[in-house]
Amino acid sequence: MTAAVKFDPKNIPAILKLSQMQLISGKTDEALQSVEKILLLEPENLAALSVKGAVFLKQGNTNEAMALADKVLVKDPAHIDAISLKATLLLNAKKAPDALALIDTTLKTKPHEINLHMLKMQIHNQLQDKAALEQDYQQLVQEFPDDIDFQFAQAKFYDEINKDKEADGVLKNVIEKHPDNLKAKLVYIDFLASKDSVAALAKTQEFIKQQPDIEELYLHLAKLLVANKQLSEAKQPLLWLTEHKKDSKNALLAKVMLAALALEEKNKAEAEKLLAEVLAVDARQYDAMLLKVKMKLADNLLDEAVSDLRNILRDYPEKDELLTLLGRAYQLQNSPQLADEAFYKAFEVNPKNLEAMNAVVKKLMASKEFAKAEELLVKALEQNPGNAMALQMLAQAKLLKQDWTGAKQLVDTIKSLPEGVSFANYLSGKISQAQGHYEEAIAQFKQALEKSPTLADALNSIYACYQALKQPEAMLGYLDSIIAAHPDNDLATILKAQILYDNKRADEAMTLINQAIVAKPKVIQYYELMTQFFVKRKETASALKVLQDGLKNNPDDPRLLMGLASQYEQGNDYQKALETYETLVAKQPGFDIAVNNLVSLLLDRFDTPENISRATKLSERFKNSKQPYFADSYAWALYKSGKASEALSISKSVVDTTPNVPVFYYHLGAIYQALKDHKNAEQALNKALELAGTGEPFAEKELANKLLTELKAAVPAL
Repeated sequence: MTAAVKFDPKNIPAILKLSQMQLISGKTDEALQSVEKILLLEPENLAALSVKGAVFLKQGNTNEAMALADKVLVKDPAHIDAISLKATLLLNAKKAPDALALIDTTLKTKPHEINLHMLKMQIHNQLQDKAALEQDYQQLVQEFPDDIDFQFAQAKFYDEINKDKEADGVLKNVIEKHPDNLKAKLVYIDFLASKDSVAALAKTQEFIKQQPDIEELYLHLAKLLVANKQLSEAKQPLLWLTEHKKDSKNALLAKVMLAALALEEKNKAEAEKLLAEVLAVDARQYDAMLLKVKMKLADNLLDEAVSDLRNILRDYPEKDELLTLLGRAYQLQNSPQLADEAFYKAFEVNPKNLEAMNAVVKKLMASKEFAKAEELLVKALEQNPGNAMALQMLAQAKLLKQDWTGAKQLVDTIKSLPEGVSFANYLSGKISQAQGHYEEAIAQFKQALEKSPTLADALNSIYACYQALKQPEAMLGYLDSIIAAHPDNDLATILKAQILYDNKRADEAMTLINQAIVAKPKVIQYYELMTQFFVKRKETASALKVLQDGLKNNPDDPRLLMGLASQYEQGNDYQKALETYETLVAKQPGFDIAVNNLVSLLLDRFDTPENISRATKLSERFKNSKQPYFADSYAWALYKSGKASEALSISKSVVDTTPNVPVFYYHLGAIYQALKDHKNAEQALNKALELAGTGEPFAEKELANKLLTELKAAVPAL
């Protein structure tokens, strides 16, 4: 279309079509430029004026939009685009009756204007007028009897308002009038399956008898049997396809389904054989590649799974399922930044993807981007109306924003959901807590925990309220009741120990956690808490022993290895810290924090040329990292490698985004010094020492002082 306009800049139909496409794709400025070209040639072009009005509507200029709609309708009272524009403007102005009257008047003379039917239904849907919507569907089907998609939509509507008999009748009528329409039969089977799996199976088998060569019916039958846990029976229609249709598209899909069934039966060899057969015929068969990746993830072959997923995404970039799997794989590799990027792309592709939504919103809320989180949750709820997870996360976002009114408005909505009462009580408790009504909040949190004993933050919030009331003994009594009723509630035990320790009852706290470790040696949090207790008491040897004992019971656990390495480092046993980080990174090569700590040790404590080279290679993954400590490590590795000029821009970016960390300025000063920029070097080093004076931790303070002294001695004029 753009080419046609360039070839003939006075081609009004082409320019008009281009402007409409630009408007649909959200390019309002470009659409406006296009219609202005038309209006220069034909100032009274009604179609162009209507598009211009639609642009104004998108831009929020409603008065100008209405003026243009009225101008067009004066000249042509039946102009459909102008009528649609005016009706939309009336609806937005909360004048739905006027909008409906305008549409109905037009439909009397132009009953086949589909856009007006759709707009009318949109209005009734916004008004939640189910009776009117039912009439709309009946009118739509009456006006367009040959478009069976409208009848499918009508059946879906009946299903949504629990008029099963009417939905069944509509779908049966479609099949009766279109006996060879496969989609009609598949839609009917799916409808039956949502109500009665036995009836759905019987109807599918009936359709197969009527049309025994329709491949899709066999696949549908197999899927129904799998959903009904009839796995052996599910193989029969799949085997029929592989035998009678050989290498057809559906036969290949049947083999993939057989491979999945083989995995259910723990027959991995058979699954691999079937997938190999499929991929030999079609090397890019999506379902086979997907199942193969899932098998690798299950086997913890993370690097291979990530590589395969990236490869598949080249052919299927819009598959949010692949992006979600990639996010999971990165999480398992402890690469949170890459995981976040994958989940965000998945959510952009499909706002109905709840797993991706959950990951993205949690990240935003952790970084205190509450407005952005709320925006995405509203978008998700538009696609998943009434979704409990999205509503709960939206409530949390409003709480964190201290939007008490908005949070209160969500309480009743959440309470009406299945299993929503406990979270509604929790939400009410958070509102009361924030407003200082602690006793009221405690009662609400306890109600939440009665229905959901593992609701962790409710328990923590009760403790916060009792702290505010200065009633630690009351909290201990409540925790005892929780532990008695729910012995597996590890959080209650951990919280009790923390309260005991904080209230100068350290021996009781440590005895409690020791007993918990003996009873549940696989619970990592117990070892971590006991380590914290020993560290507070400055009993380093005991802290190390706890972590070592934990690793005996939980070999190679990354959290325990991380804690052990950190303890060695704090105790200045850098060799053992290095060995522990090496072990951890070998087991978890995607664990970014561990990699970063290993890089720092190699550069600062074991800086041989070989180690510097290795540290630089390890930290390359942080080149574009938004995490300042990771980016700083890469810059420092470049500096140590003699590449100060490459390091400079990264180091400057780090201090720009995180201006209160002394070591970042020390590194920047050293880089400037290497580049013989003595003025900026001195400024950076002075800033590092200034921040250290405010109490910011700075282990390299002595090194910074030494470098600054050397700098001043070398350049006395500074």
